[in-house]
Amino acid sequence: MKSTTSRNSVLLLSALTLVITGCSVTPDKLNQESVEQSVQLSLALINGDSDRQMPEVDLAYAIGRAVQFNYERKLKTLESVLQDKQLEMSVFEQLPSMTASAGYSKRDSYAASASTTFLNGVPADLPATPSYSVSQDKDSTTSSVGFAWSVLDFGLSYVRAKQQADQYLIAQERERKVIHNITKEVRSAYYRAVSAQKLLSRIEPLMVRARDALASSEELEALRAEPPLEALAYQRSLLEILRTLQSLRQELSTSKSELARLMGIKPGTELNLTELKSDDYQVPEVSLGMSCMETIALERRPELMETRYRERISVEETRAALLKLLPGITLDAGYNYDGSDYLLNNEWASYGAKVSWNLFNIFSLGKQQELADLKVALAKQQTLATSMAVLSQVHMANANYAESRTTYRISEQYLSVSQRIADQTDNASQVQNVGELKLIREHLNQILAELRRDIAFASMQNYYGEIMTSIGLDLIDDEYKSMDVEAVAELIKARLEQWNVSNFDSLSCETI
Repeated sequence: MKSTTSRNSVLLLSALTLVITGCSVTPDKLNQESVEQSVQLSLALINGDSDRQMPEVDLAYAIGRAVQFNYERKLKTLESVLQDKQLEMSVFEQLPSMTASAGYSKRDSYAASASTTFLNGVPADLPATPSYSVSQDKDSTTSSVGFAWSVLDFGLSYVRAKQQADQYLIAQERERKVIHNITKEVRSAYYRAVSAQKLLSRIEPLMVRARDALASSEELEALRAEPPLEALAYQRSLLEILRTLQSLRQELSTSKSELARLMGIKPGTELNLTELKSDDYQVPEVSLGMSCMETIALERRPELMETRYRERISVEETRAALLKLLPGITLDAGYNYDGSDYLLNNEWASYGAKVSWNLFNIFSLGKQQELADLKVALAKQQTLATSMAVLSQVHMANANYAESRTTYRISEQYLSVSQRIADQTDNASQVQNVGELKLIREHLNQILAELRRDIAFASMQNYYGEIMTSIGLDLIDDEYKSMDVEAVAELIKARLEQWNVSNFDSLSCETI
C-alpha cells in the first residue's frame, strides 16, 4: 500500500514538473519579417494621410488639417473613446452575478463506507465483518444555475460608474486642451512657413550675386589689380553676407517641415501656402475687458474643468469609503440538479440571504473619514491653484500681446526705412558708381528687415491666439469629428473672421 502511494506521489510530482517546465516563458525577439511588416503598415498609414489632394493651404486649412490628422490629437481621442467604453462596461458591474455550472465525475470503485458507534468521545472498533453502505454512484452528473446579488457591491459599483463617467468627461477636456495647443502651434508655424516661402525665393539670387562678386574680387586680387588689403576686406564683407544668408536659409528651410509635422503630413511633402497680401498685415483688437476675460477663463479652461471633475471624483470616493465600512448583504437563489440514483429529489431550488461585516472596520471609521476629507480638500486646493495659474496666464497673454504689437509696429517702420534705402541705392547705382558690395548689403538688410517684420507679425498672431486659448475659447465644436477637412477649414475660417473683428458670438460676462 505504501509503495503504491509513493509511486503515485512520484508520478504526480513528475507531471507537475512537466507542466511547469512547459509553461515557462523565454524572451522571444521580433523577427525581421515582423518588423518589416510593421514598418510597411506604418508607412502605408502615414502615406495614406499625406497623399490626400490638398488645395492651397491657408491658416484655416492648416489648423483644420492638423486637428483632423495630428497623431497626438488622435491619441487623445482614442483615450476618450476608451473611457467611454469603460463607462459602458461599468454598467454591467451593477448587475447581479449569474453562474451556470455543470460537471461530470467518475471513479473506478464505489465510495462504500461503514460506520460504528461513538461513545464518550471514542469511536468503537469496527466489527470483524463490517457492513458497508453506498450513497452515491460511481458516475456523477450535476448542474446548477444560481443568482447572487450583493447590495454593498451594487452601491460601490454605482459610485464607481459615476466616477468613470467623470473620467470620460476628463478625457474630453484633455482632448480640448490638445486642440487648443495644436491651434496655437499651427498658428505660429504657419506664419513662419509663409515668411520662409516668400523669402527663400529672394535669398538664392542674392547669394548668387554675392558669390559672383566674391569670385570677381578673387580674380582681381590674383592679378594685383587692386591693393591686397582692400581686396581682402571686400571679400571678408562678402563672406559675412554669404554666411548670414546661409544661416537664414537654413533657419527658414525647416519651417515648412515643422508645419507639415503638425498637420500630420509626411516630411518632404510639398506645401503650397497662401501668400500674405499687404492687407493681411493687420493688428487685431481685443474688445473684452480683463475682468471679463478672467471670468470666462475660470469657467471655460479645460484644465479647470478637469480639476472640477476630479473634485467630484474625490467626493464620490468619500462615499465609496463609507460604503465599504457597512455590512455586506448578499441575496442568492438557484436551481440545482444531481443525477444520482440514491437521491429522492434530483432537482431542487435554493435561496437565502447572508450578512457579513468586518467588525474591525469600526476602528478604522475615523481614519477613513479623515482620509476622505483630506482627498476632497486636496482636490479643492488643486482647483484653486489651477485657477490662480489660469488667471496668471490670462494676464501674461495680454501683456505679451501688447508688447508684441509694439514690436511689430517698430519692425514695420524699420522695414519701410530699409526699403527706401534699398530703392535709393538702386537708383543711385544707375547714375553714379555704386559698389556691388553696397548694393548686395542693402538688399540683404531689406530681406532681414522683412524677415524681422514677418517674425514680429507671427509672434503677434501667436500671442493673440494665446489670449483666445487662455480664456478657453474653442475654434471648433465636437461636430468636427464627422466632417471632412474642407468643412472643418470653412468652420475655422468663419470663427477666425469673427475673432478678428472682435465678434465673440455675443460672448460677455453677463451672458455666461
